Amino acid sequence: MLDQLEFLKTKKRELKLSHRYEIEINKPLGNVTELYGNRDFLSKWQRGLLSSEQVESKDGLLKYNLTFDLGRRKMKITETIIRNKLPEHFDELFEMKGVHHSVKNSFYSSGMQSTRWICEVEFQFSGLKNLIARFMRSGFERQTLMLMHNFKAFAEKR
Repeated sequence: MLDQLEFLKTKKRELKLSHRYEIEINKPLGNVTELYGNRDFLSKWQRGLLSSEQVESKDGLLKYNLTFDLGRRKMKITETIIRNKLPEHFDELFEMKGVHHSVKNSFYSSGMQSTRWICEVEFQFSGLKNLIARFMRSGFERQTLMLMHNFKAFAEKR
């Protein structure tokens, strides 16, 4: 599944982590992208999601404040929908203090009852998160895979 994993340092010594995953979902493309694009289902496959509230955006893009309960702590993340061209593409940017996380999702029909989902992810870290990320690189990879497998399980049950 892991096609590429690269670690790069920018001029500011910020860590950039990029990876690409592919997963096969045993449902037709239309069903998969309909479920993926429906915000009412986010909490069904995004573990710990408490709320997703749309907020005003000055740039005309859709923005949401997401709140997650991760056991001992709550986390707030701003999500911006960069491109919604479903059923083919859905690109997002997630931001929180010290972390910018961009996601490019592509969906392709791979048969009458199957969909190939390609997810290209890039994390950029700064400040204290930059230091923490250097010791937790594999955790970010596992998080992406976990979300993809959670969505796959959710979609295949519907």
